[in-house]
Formats: sequence, C-alpha cells, structure tokens
Amino acid sequence: MKKLLLFDLDGVLLDSSKAIVKRFNEAMTEFGYDEWEPQSIRNTIGRPLVEVWKDMDPDISEEKINQMLGFFRNDYLKLLMKNTEVYPGVIKTLHHLNQDHIMAIVTNKRTIETIPLIKAIGIYEFFTKVYGADIVSDPKPHPEMLQLALKELKIEKEDAIMIGDSVSDIKAAHSAGIECAVVESGFGLIGDMLEYEPEYILNTVEDLKDLFYHD
Repeated sequence: MKKLLLFDLDGVLLDSSKAIVKRFNEAMTEFGYDEWEPQSIRNTIGRPLVEVWKDMDPDISEEKINQMLGFFRNDYLKLLMKNTEVYPGVIKTLHHLNQDHIMAIVTNKRTIETIPLIKAIGIYEFFTKVYGADIVSDPKPHPEMLQLALKELKIEKEDAIMIGDSVSDIKAAHSAGIECAVVESGFGLIGDMLEYEPEYILNTVEDLKDLFYHD
C-alpha cells in the first residue's frame, strides 16, 4: 500500500471548470483574442496558462502574457468560491483514505487560491500539505512540486502515487519516479493520457478505495 497520495485538484477533487472557463474567455477578449469553446478550455485545465497561450500564439510577448496572467488572477478567488463544487463521493473517500495514508495536494493553482478554496469547500483538513505553482520554479509537468513533497514529507518515491487527470500529471509523476493513477471523470482526454502509460486508470476518485483496499 502506498504511504503518500498526491492529488491534483481541478478535475480530480473539485469541479472549478465554470470559473476557469469564464475567466479564461474574459482574458482572451480583453487582450484581443477570440473566445474559445468551453470544452476546449476544459481540455487545457492542469496545464500552465503560459504554456497554453504560447501554443495559441507563438508570437505572444512576455509582457502580454504577464498582463493576461494579472488580469486572469484579479478577483479569481472570488469567482472560484462561487463556482466550484466537490465531486460526488470525494469527501467520503478522503475521510476513508485519511485513516491509512498521508495526503497532499499538488496543483498548478497557486496556494494563495487553493488553500482558502479547499478550506471553504471543506476538504482542507484531510491534507498534510498543499503544493502550488507559486512555491516552485517550475509547475507540472515538471516534477519539482512532487519532488518537494517527497523531500518534505520524508517519503520514498516507491511509496507514493500521483492521482491526476491530465498528461501533465502523468509526466510530472513519471519524471519524479512515481506511479500515476488517472481519473476518466476529469478534464483530460483519456486518449491523450493513455499515450503516456499511467499505471492505473480509474473512473473516479472513489475507485481509490478499491485500488488500496481490495479483497
């Protein structure tokens, strides 16, 4: 049994897609780009915004990216608070897993947004530590966040598992030498994720109970 469970946030524990879609398209139109279809935005959730925008516009300047990031983050927490829901069964599952595992969040959201959000939503108590994009130099798919978690929580990589819903989660896990379980119910496209060979494929987070406590 794994000692440390590292959870991505959006698409795994929480559905914050309404807030992300709304803010993403507001930033797009504010800076002269066309709005995206909501599903196209959902498929990018988990990737750093800088990476998404550079793929969209290879000629975009660093100055414009920073302006767009500033716009996106302005009042973003308020929007998240009003438009985020816990997936069904998550709280019950976390309560069950918390009895035998150390659990931490590793998300490309900033901790200054993540911690207030998960406190308000009622799941903060389950996690020993929260790691976000603002406490590392390189967010996922870079392994830095996961490596930091292993170091601070004093867990060997063989005793940890990443639970995510994107290619970024799989890449980060494997680069850190950690197994990865992906949930099909999240925002990532299962076909894309399968190309990177996650060790486990789950329907939802609730299936973790069967993975760790099977007869």
